[in-house]
Amino acid sequence: MSLCPSGFEARISKGLARYCSKPSLLVLPVSHHQPPLLPRSWYIPAASTQNHKVTAVPAYAEVMASNGNSATDPQAVCRAIAIALVETGRLLVTGGMLFGGDRVAQRTKWGYGDERTVGLAVATEVAGDLASSAVDLLDSEHAYSAAALLRQIVEVEYLVWLFTHDEEEARRWLNADDDELRRIFGPSDVHRRSAGFGTGGYGEYKAHCGLGGHPSPKSRHLLPNHSSAIPAEWLWNDLSHHLTRLWRSLGDAVTKLGFPAQLPEDAVSSVDAVLAHPA
Repeated sequence: MSLCPSGFEARISKGLARYCSKPSLLVLPVSHHQPPLLPRSWYIPAASTQNHKVTAVPAYAEVMASNGNSATDPQAVCRAIAIALVETGRLLVTGGMLFGGDRVAQRTKWGYGDERTVGLAVATEVAGDLASSAVDLLDSEHAYSAAALLRQIVEVEYLVWLFTHDEEEARRWLNADDDELRRIFGPSDVHRRSAGFGTGGYGEYKAHCGLGGHPSPKSRHLLPNHSSAIPAEWLWNDLSHHLTRLWRSLGDAVTKLGFPAQLPEDAVSSVDAVLAHPA
């Protein structure tokens, strides 16, 4: 794997790309009819050469800057937010079960104090388990498995954003049957209702599905025995990007719900510290 000369420190065993005329960029051959191999946020506009169309992929530092984490260590961000999500899920589910008016008003079939808080708690617990497992998989260099979990993290990210903008959606999701989960809370439906919430569009989710969804030939870009294997650092950065967005949406959702929903102070301090300090 070629190294970009701009501080791109990577553990790379195979070649993904070749240098183009600008040494800070890597290029990937792509078909005119083939969707991007990587999430769209990793690409800059394509250029044409005499032989083939190429899509330039920013060097790692540039990818970090485009995702808003240029001053942070993506691995540290992922680890801190994964722990914070687990702790927050535990606090939310306890508060939502014990406190709130739903049980007294007989608005819950589960006996919960606040169904909205429990719905948000379940989504947060799912995110925490996925994030912790993705970190473990990246640590052990299982990029494909980590990408599969990252795709699910993107789904949870959309869902939490929806809860942020209408807290009753958390109650509705908690009580949804299988048909409603498919029709109303599927990734495409949630993304449509959230109007993309400032992301790269539904194509961003589809790009993650193409890499870490159902088995696909594109999976070779995440497998170590192929010359097109992408650097693990890009996955760390993309995971940190989505976890940061998810964490911020979760904070907004908790603020909007109010008591009994709350964030653990230690977790908030830990995430704030890692986001504030340069790598």
